[in-house]
Amino acid sequence: MRTLLPALGLLAFLSGVGSAFAEQNNTRVVGLLVGEPEWLQQATTLAKALDNEDHLRVLPIVGTGGVQALQDLSQLQSVDAALVAADSLTYSNMQNLTAGKLAYITAIAPLPVVLIARHGIDNVTALAGKRIATGPAQSAGFATGELLFGSLEIPFLRVPLQGESAIDALISGKADAALVLGADVGKFALKDERFHVLSVPLAPQLAETYRAITLTVNGKKLDTVATSLVLAVFDWPPNSPHYATLQKFESQLLKIPNDEIAQQFENDVSGWTRHSSVQKLLSQTPSQPNITPTGGKP
Repeated sequence: MRTLLPALGLLAFLSGVGSAFAEQNNTRVVGLLVGEPEWLQQATTLAKALDNEDHLRVLPIVGTGGVQALQDLSQLQSVDAALVAADSLTYSNMQNLTAGKLAYITAIAPLPVVLIARHGIDNVTALAGKRIATGPAQSAGFATGELLFGSLEIPFLRVPLQGESAIDALISGKADAALVLGADVGKFALKDERFHVLSVPLAPQLAETYRAITLTVNGKKLDTVATSLVLAVFDWPPNSPHYATLQKFESQLLKIPNDEIAQQFENDVSGWTRHSSVQKLLSQTPSQPNITPTGGKP
């Protein structure tokens, strides 16, 4: 609770400032919570693209974990939208952690599950009883690890480190494996011959949460699973001020040029319901956008 109180105080302060700002300038202020620090760039890109468009302000807020972000989204008035991993909702629902109905606007980017282990561990079943860095409690990686290894009935010792810290733990011998979400495999070039990437099977019970994909690592193809980074919202009733703010936010989001940010509005996110305002806007759009990452072509 001690770590949560400063965040709540900051959000309350931002809420007061945002409300006063909105009243004086006829501006809608969107509090955009970032579940994990590594997703801050996507939030910043969104904010830059949408800020001051049709009296709209987007304020990125760094959260304390992808699972915690879902709870904050459902409970805090100052949080209008959040960047979270799609599978965090599956985990949160299983643990009864969220209150109220959550929805999504769009998928932002794929998040492949990259599982790196030391040699001698040749498959995921060999990880039984081993130390795996999946991330601290309330993080997106923690939720992914609980879902995947739980579905495969593989008990393991959790190391509460994520991202580059998880890789460092693997290299230093403090972990036997590291689970990283959305990692650029090239970033962890695996020049150290002590480590390799493991295939991750898709358990039937998680077929609605993950999709099977193929990664190419050091010239070799291997199977793993992927979730998505999604832009999530709380499903406020249509007559609420929050709903009106989200309508403005979503309307401007649909107008972002193709070369500014990665969006895929035509793709459904399994396990999630599209926000009703977005669904209505898309139905009114003659040609549904197909927005691709910077430099890409639709």
